[in-house]
Amino acid sequence: MSFEPPPLHTTRLILCPLDLSHLEVMVSLGRDPEVMRYLGVVRPEAELRAHYRAWIAAPACRPGLGRWAVVEKSRPQEVLGFVVYDILPDTDFIEIGYRYARAAWGRGIATEAAARALDQGFQASDLSVIAAVTDSDNRASQKILRKIGLTRRADRFAYGEVLPFFTITRTEWDGRAG
Repeated sequence: MSFEPPPLHTTRLILCPLDLSHLEVMVSLGRDPEVMRYLGVVRPEAELRAHYRAWIAAPACRPGLGRWAVVEKSRPQEVLGFVVYDILPDTDFIEIGYRYARAAWGRGIATEAAARALDQGFQASDLSVIAAVTDSDNRASQKILRKIGLTRRADRFAYGEVLPFFTITRTEWDGRAG
């Protein structure tokens, strides 16, 4: 089985597997202080470029899961952000995450893409749980996670700090999907 994730579709969006053609958008997002407000310090461009090159080249955490650039079907040349699966550091959890340009904020793009990626996570793998963490002040991200079915659990240490920890089990997802 290939580790390359398939393209995914929603009513408005296409989630395209991330590749080096998306590098400039990723660097741009990583350099925007508003986008990075809850994600850490804005790093120098050269450092971001090297980081994302390596990250794109790294294998996906599981077959069928990976990293997707998010575009609207009506404007496929404009990448709005990305949604990803990775291993939550220092745990056995697979984490769903996302980052978006300000132009996508408040339009339901992140929720729609994350919901489709969440479905892919359970449909393409044998995962029993999918997790996420977010900054405690990032209410918008927490709202997205709740909308797609994740529940806040006890806070957990991740990325060097104690963060709100969210999960959804396969059973919960099956009940929601059914």
